[in-house]
Amino acid sequence: MAEQYTPGHTQNAVDFMSRRTIESHGAFLLPYLRAGLSVLDCGCGPGSLTCGIARRMENGWVVGIDASESQIQTAASNALASGLGNVAF
Repeated sequence: MAEQYTPGHTQNAVDFMSRRTIESHGAFLLPYLRAGLSVLDCGCGPGSLTCGIARRMENGWVVGIDASESQIQTAASNALASGLGNVAF
């Protein structure tokens, strides 16, 4: 049986995921972020939360992984456009 991502990768789903911020959808994590940490974001999608983590982690490193190659490409492009040097997908 093939795995299926329930929300799918329709334009509406990707747009919603792209609008998420670490403040709106990951605030529970904020108290634990500190300089020098390495963070792995599993199921990073288009990378909006991953990039938000990277922005808050000076001298830290963030890696986002996702089962969808298209999401990884989008995330990497978004990180590059944001000028983030401490994140990889």
